Amino acid sequence: MAHGPAEQGSAAPEEPLPPDGETTHGSGAPSAADWLLGATESRDRSRTEWQAHGVTMLMAGVVFSAIRMSARLIQAAAGTDDIKDVDHYLTRALVGGPVIHDPRRCRYYALVPADSRHPWEPTRDLEPLGPGAYVGVPRPGLNAPTGSGASYWAVPMTVAGTLCAPSVVAVLVEIGRYRLASQPPVADDQVSPLPMRGHR
Repeated sequence: MAHGPAEQGSAAPEEPLPPDGETTHGSGAPSAADWLLGATESRDRSRTEWQAHGVTMLMAGVVFSAIRMSARLIQAAAGTDDIKDVDHYLTRALVGGPVIHDPRRCRYYALVPADSRHPWEPTRDLEPLGPGAYVGVPRPGLNAPTGSGASYWAVPMTVAGTLCAPSVVAVLVEIGRYRLASQPPVADDQVSPLPMRGHR
């Protein structure tokens, strides 16, 4: 399936990040931003990177792990390469679990529990990211593509600590693999395998 160009769109207005420990709606629950910053080596640095660049590198295997999937796998599962339609599909398919889309590198990241024991088998379309790996996490509130190719929340984390169920992500992956298998083969020089996980 061909990858469509990044869709032009306006991101959500930039929201100021709450100070460390600040709660949302006076409920005593941490904000999504504060919860995610539990996975950084420096809260101050990550908050600065969010404000300046819209994304910061957070450690997997601390408060969350991630399943990195190729855009072609996700688009096959969704049956479309329209970015908005794929995002809507992911919201339904993963029951609101948070997903990051990196349009520039044609990847999606489903955030799952840090202690997930699901037996993922790495392939060119999928790689589990746990301890020792870093994930580029957009600033909460960046919920739409900007046209620049920067990462954004395809499915936002609306409640701190809400994550995708690994079993649900596995079903999504199997749907994508099944539909890819039914498509005409693609020349090897048109498909780039996912590189090995990066380190900060």
